[in-house]
Amino acid sequence: MSLPKNIEEISTNVRTALGSSTSLQFSDFRPLVGGAANYVFLGRLANPIPDDGIPTVIRDVAEAETLQAVGQCAEATNGLYCVRTPKLYLFSLEASTIVQEYLQDSINLKQYVLKYYEAHTPKDKQPQCFGIGDCLGRWLKNFHQFPELLSGKRQLFETLRTLAEEELKDDGSLQPRHGDYWSGNILIPDRAITDASSKIPMFVVDWEVVSLGMPVRDVGQMIAEMWMPKLFKGIDASEWLVSGFLAGYGSLDNDRAFRTAIHVGCHLAVIGGSVTGWGSPEDVTRVVSFGRDVIVKGHEKDMSWFRGGPWNQ
Repeated sequence: MSLPKNIEEISTNVRTALGSSTSLQFSDFRPLVGGAANYVFLGRLANPIPDDGIPTVIRDVAEAETLQAVGQCAEATNGLYCVRTPKLYLFSLEASTIVQEYLQDSINLKQYVLKYYEAHTPKDKQPQCFGIGDCLGRWLKNFHQFPELLSGKRQLFETLRTLAEEELKDDGSLQPRHGDYWSGNILIPDRAITDASSKIPMFVVDWEVVSLGMPVRDVGQMIAEMWMPKLFKGIDASEWLVSGFLAGYGSLDNDRAFRTAIHVGCHLAVIGGSVTGWGSPEDVTRVVSFGRDVIVKGHEKDMSWFRGGPWNQ
């Protein structure tokens, strides 16, 4: 996302507001991304916060209470990988800004897959991809069970909309959900994973739309986003990420599995057809058509289709 023309003015205002409402002083302060709904800045403290002294990210959104609560949810680990939320350092009500931990030299998981895994990904990459997906699935399962946050198919799509509305009326079925759990909101160090790699941290970020809802939407969104590099670019690593993610999250009963599939299909059909730069118009048509088929077969609960060739393309 490109930065707005007045970003320097915005940066100065945020830095000044933080300086006047807190004791924080920065030796370096620069914008990273933002402009649609919020802004993200990277600030290097002149006097590091007593902890590990790493740089921080400053966001102009009210995510502080969520980060504070979710920070109590145990991190997920599976040996090589560790998934958690960034630490919350400070919230300034006057500046309408929070200061949180920054994962140095990182990129998001979507960028990582496109950078480090080519089409026809070598099989020796399968264990690391499975491990990444597994750890992300474990973390999401923990989060969904976190108790503190609990206190020519027109007719078909109309039916699905009604079903979604009915689900939301049943408060007993609602659980905490991230609301935008996809590969673009997972930060991972920007370096190739090798056999000699030490524990690799991953951060779950962007908590501005967290809510109580149907957890299968988080699951479905992540599956769809992990799968798109395979559908558009032929990157086999996608399949291994999804397999690991599902293994880490754990089994779903048939009803939830098919509801998840419907969310996967909706995401592929809508987002796959609207995000530019993924592929040719023919590629987009193919992916959107595939998303449509996933929706239809999920609604029909056609297990044989999901176990067969079309789902494994």
